[in-house]
Amino acid sequence: MAKTREAAAPPRTQGDAADLTEAMVALRGLMLAGDQFRHAAAAYFDVGLSETVAMSHLSMAGPLSPREVSDRVGLTPSTVTSLLDRLEHAGLTARTPPTAARSWSRSPSTA
Repeated sequence: MAKTREAAAPPRTQGDAADLTEAMVALRGLMLAGDQFRHAAAAYFDVGLSETVAMSHLSMAGPLSPREVSDRVGLTPSTVTSLLDRLEHAGLTARTPPTAARSWSRSPSTA
């Protein structure tokens, strides 16, 4: 069996290192801006940071079951159920009717 030879990466230059450093600094700045936004959103809506993470997933993905939210945010299902109840009580999510394929779902509030 013949071995395929992988193409060697071109040698790195000092310019490549500078570009990489610049990109890393820009990425760190973007991540910090995202953190600041999340904190501001939590304060504005009077919720915790975990709630803002769940709200982000719901706004991007649309209706999700509590299990799906749990899988996405890395919290236990019981914790997510309480979190979603708090968001619903605050008017930030709304339950949608169950479908044949899943249990109750949550979607971002349109209010």
